[in-house]
Amino acid sequence: MALSTPLHGFAMKKVGVNQDTPKLTPAGTNRSSKDVMRGSQGGEDTVLVSDPQHENIGGRQKHTLYLVEQFGKDASSVRRRYSDFQWLYSKLLDEIPGAIVPLIPHKQAVRDSVRFSNELVDERCEQLDLFLKRVVSHPELKESMNLKVFLTAFSDEWEAARNRKEDDTSKSSSDQPQGPIGAFFKKAKARVMMATGTELETTPDDSTFEALEAYITLMDTHVKSMAKDSMTTSKMTKDHGGILTNVTNSMLKLGEQRFPTAYNDDLSYLFSELSEELGPIAHVTVKYQAQEEKVWTEPLQDLSREVQAAKIALEKRKDLLFDYSRKTALHKTKKTSFEKGKATQDEVEDVKMEAQDLWRSVEDVSKRVKREMESFRDVFEEKLRSLMAAYAKLQTEYLAELMKGWKSVLPVAANKGVLGAAGSSPAKPTAPTTPVGEDGEDADSKPSAPPAEAFAGTEGEATEITDDDNEDGAGALKDSEPKVEAV
Repeated sequence: MALSTPLHGFAMKKVGVNQDTPKLTPAGTNRSSKDVMRGSQGGEDTVLVSDPQHENIGGRQKHTLYLVEQFGKDASSVRRRYSDFQWLYSKLLDEIPGAIVPLIPHKQAVRDSVRFSNELVDERCEQLDLFLKRVVSHPELKESMNLKVFLTAFSDEWEAARNRKEDDTSKSSSDQPQGPIGAFFKKAKARVMMATGTELETTPDDSTFEALEAYITLMDTHVKSMAKDSMTTSKMTKDHGGILTNVTNSMLKLGEQRFPTAYNDDLSYLFSELSEELGPIAHVTVKYQAQEEKVWTEPLQDLSREVQAAKIALEKRKDLLFDYSRKTALHKTKKTSFEKGKATQDEVEDVKMEAQDLWRSVEDVSKRVKREMESFRDVFEEKLRSLMAAYAKLQTEYLAELMKGWKSVLPVAANKGVLGAAGSSPAKPTAPTTPVGEDGEDADSKPSAPPAEAFAGTEGEATEITDDDNEDGAGALKDSEPKVEAV
C-alpha cells in the first residue's frame, strides 16, 4: 500500500486536536506497508505501525504521529502518538488484570535534535509495531474494547476516550514502578497494611504463586544482567573494529612514505601489504558488530522486557489480593460497629458484597495468571533456544572469518619482516632473498644475516653458525662471503 493513497491522507486529516493548525512533515525513513508488514503471530487481523510524521502546532509543540493500520474485515487507518500507545498499555493492564501485556520501551528524556532524529523515530516505530502485533495476537487482549477504540476511533471519539475523568496519562506507561521507585510503592503498601492491622488473606494457591514470584524475580535479575552484558559486549566489539580501522589507516599512511637513506625501501612495501591484509579484518569486525546487535543485543533486551511483563502480571494478582484483604478487614470492622450500634445492617451487607466481588476477581485473575505463566514458560524457552542458536552460529562464522584474515597476515609479516630492518646491511636490488617456510622460522634471523647465496647447505636450509667456527662470528662464512666491489 503506497504512502500516497487516499486512505492515508484521510487518516491524517482525522488526527488529534486543532485539525486546522497541525503541519505534518515526514519523519524517519517513511517505511511503507510492503516494506515492513509482518504476520500478527496468530492474530485474526494484521496490524502495522509505520510512516512516522512530525506534527507542528503553532510552531511551539512538536510531536511524532505514527500511522496505525488494521487489515482484514475490520480494516482501519488512524494516526497515534507515543502517549496514545501508553494509554492503551495502561488500559489493557486495568481491563484484563493478570494478563501479560507486552511492554513498551521506556520513553527517554532526550534533546529535540535527538528525539526527532530518523534513527530514534524508526527504532521507536519498530518497537510500537512489535507491541501492537503482540497485543492483537494475544487470545484475551485482542478482544479488548480499549484496543478497538485505539484502532478505529477518529478525532472527537478518540479525544473523548483519552480525556475521560478516570484516565491518568501520567501512569499510562509501560514504565511501571521498578527498582527503587517500585520498592518504595511496595513498602508504602506494606506500611498501610501494618498501620491498619491488615494481613493478606490466605488462598489455596499461595504456595504456587510464592514459588512463581520467587522464580520470576530471579529470572528478571539474571536476564536483565545478561541484557546489560550484551550491550557491553557490543560496545567492546565496536571499539575493537574502530581500533583495527585506525591501525589499518596508519599502516596505509606509512606505506605511502619512503624510508630515508635506504637503497631499496622494503619497509614501505611491508606497511602497504599489511594494510591490505588488515583492512578486511577491520571490515569483518565492524560488520559483525552490527549483526551482533540484531542477533544478540536487541533480542536480549526484548527478552528482558518480556520477563518484566510477566512479573507485572503476577504483581497485579497480588494487588487484587491486597484490595480483597482490606475489604475483608473493613467488613469485620463494620460488623463490630453494627454490634455496638454504630453501623447499619445495610452498610455491613454492602461491604460484604464488595468483598465477595473482589474474591471472585481474585479467583479469575489467579486462573488467568496460571495460564499466562504456562504459556510464558513455553514461549520463553523457545525464544531463548533460538536466540542462543543464532548467536552461536554468528560467533562461529565471525571467528572463522577472523582466523582466515589473521592467517593471511602471517606470511606477509614473515616474508617482509627481515628486509628493511634497522641495522641490516644494504643489499643489491637484484640480490635474491632467502625463501621463508610457512612456519615463518626464517623471520627470526639476525639483522646482520648475509644474502642467501652465502649459504652452502641443502636448498631451503641455512648453514648454522657456531662459536666453534670463529669467535668473532665470521667462521665458515669467510671463504664464501660474496665479493662486492666498492662503489
